[in-house]
Amino acid sequence: MELKTVKLAYFSPTGTTKKVLEGIAETIGAESVQHIDLTRPDILSKDIPGIKDGLVILGAPVYAGRIPPEAEERFMKLKGNDVPAVVIAVYGNREYDDALIELRDIAVKQGFKPVAGGAFIGEHSFSSEEMPIAAGRPDTQDIGIARDLGQKIALKMKEIVTTGDIDELSVPGNIPYRERVHHDNIPPETDNSYCMKCQACVGACPTAAVTFNGEVITDADSCILCCACVKYCPTGARQMHNPMIERILERLLSRAVKERKEPVIFIE
Repeated sequence: MELKTVKLAYFSPTGTTKKVLEGIAETIGAESVQHIDLTRPDILSKDIPGIKDGLVILGAPVYAGRIPPEAEERFMKLKGNDVPAVVIAVYGNREYDDALIELRDIAVKQGFKPVAGGAFIGEHSFSSEEMPIAAGRPDTQDIGIARDLGQKIALKMKEIVTTGDIDELSVPGNIPYRERVHHDNIPPETDNSYCMKCQACVGACPTAAVTFNGEVITDADSCILCCACVKYCPTGARQMHNPMIERILERLLSRAVKERKEPVIFIE
């Protein structure tokens, strides 16, 4: 199958998922790479034309072993029309659990034909200088594996004559999926002594939970704890100091999370 276009469709609040998808696309060899950024909340009010050709790489972060509902809601705006797809889950060095199989199922439900998948590591949302978890990832080594996957996908696509030749993609995970974990009403806070009112946090928030009215206001019910506002704040004014989050971090760091995990890829 001749591959002229690769479309990157991603929910990527902190940019790690986007970076992995770009690495994969670099070596596929398509004539053009197009982005479908599903991260910002205004995408929910936009129409996205059905995808009828090329290859689509779908990517999302993993939150407590699942694809975030907000990401799933945005993927539901895509229509695949039997277009081949690659599914990529990006997790914070703990486990991806059922996220990859869930993303595969979302892709199939929306009419795509998954041909490959992968679980990559990105800096954990709760990572900080004091408690680093997968800090700086995806790094050069991770992107090298992403590029290798891109080359394998290019070879795979050359073998495919029609989408009827694509077998069901097998990836790890359980059905039914694990129950979602909810951490309600514990969003990041703003230290006004550091806040320069640049509103970077407002623009970074994928759910419009952060607004500005002379000072930064956070709607706790809308916050999904992606911590994009923390990562993109230029002065460190946005901070996560909730005792519950600190206990979660301590538990994570007491386990094998300190040990570097490597990306895994799946391609038939």
